[in-house]
Amino acid sequence: MEYSCITSDDIPQIIDYTQKFLTDGEEIKDEIVLSAEEGNYFGVKAVDDGKLVGFLTVKKGIEFTCPHPALEREIRRAVNKDEVFYVDGIWVCSEYRGKGVSGELARRAGKLVKDAGAGYLFIEEWVYQS
Repeated sequence: MEYSCITSDDIPQIIDYTQKFLTDGEEIKDEIVLSAEEGNYFGVKAVDDGKLVGFLTVKKGIEFTCPHPALEREIRRAVNKDEVFYVDGIWVCSEYRGKGVSGELARRAGKLVKDAGAGYLFIEEWVYQS
C-alpha cells in the first residue's frame, strides 16, 4: 500500500469517485476544481498495485452537510477561521475497509493540515441505522 498526496492529476478520479459514492451532482465537480485551484482543497490517497483504494480530502473552513449556524458561530468564536479545515470526503474501497486504511489516511491528512499552519481538523460523522 502506498500513501501520497493527491495531485492535480488525481482530481478527475477524485471527482468521479465523489460523484459515485459520496455526493451526486455536477455542481460538486465545479466546487472541487475551484477549491483545488485556490489551494483550499487537498488530501491523501491510498494506492495498492496501481489502483486507487481510498482517499481523504480536506477543505479550508467549516462546513456541515446540514447547516448548523449556532455551532459554526461557536467554533468561529473559539478558533481563528484560518486555522480550521474540515474533512470534505473520505472513501475506502469495500475490500480494504477494516484494515486501517481510513485511519492512516486521517493521520496523514492531519499532518498535511498541521503543515499548512492549521490547528484544527473537523470531521462530521454520519451513522446510518439499518
